[in-house]
Amino acid sequence: MLDLLLNIAVIFCLFIIHESGHYLAGRVIGIPGGEMKIRLFTLPPHVALIGTDGSWISPTEYESYIDRLSEFSDEEWKDYTFVAGGHATELFGVAGITAAALISGSELLAHLAELFVIFCLILSVVYLLMDLFYSIRNHIPFGDFSGQWMISKGGTFLFYLVYFSTLAGLLWLIP
Repeated sequence: MLDLLLNIAVIFCLFIIHESGHYLAGRVIGIPGGEMKIRLFTLPPHVALIGTDGSWISPTEYESYIDRLSEFSDEEWKDYTFVAGGHATELFGVAGITAAALISGSELLAHLAELFVIFCLILSVVYLLMDLFYSIRNHIPFGDFSGQWMISKGGTFLFYLVYFSTLAGLLWLIP
């Protein structure tokens, strides 16, 4: 039972880290904090943008979300930064936990780091497959992968090559 609770806690922490990454990336590209809201208890979890009418816009409302985002972002690198911010922050967070485990020599921290890396890999692969399925079916980007791909195919290929290679390397490093 304790293992199940720990697994759920790790997954929830990954959601928090991921969505916080989008939020922080939004701040970096100039979106005011009050214009964004992290929505963890919705499917899918996301960073909503406030509409001109005061309602919150989900990325699932693609056209409205892109229109609102374009008011803050007039350059592709800004769009890419916002979309990639979730996975980039996840990667840095998981790498930090793994580094702490390796430096400390703690078995407990090593076990926790291993869970973070494994669940990060599993969730990312599942998310990628869902993203591909819905993007192909609906002919619009559905998630981070397809959103990044739409902005920069080569950049996205390199980003996820580094992302998945780093996660695999971290898993290999954990004792």
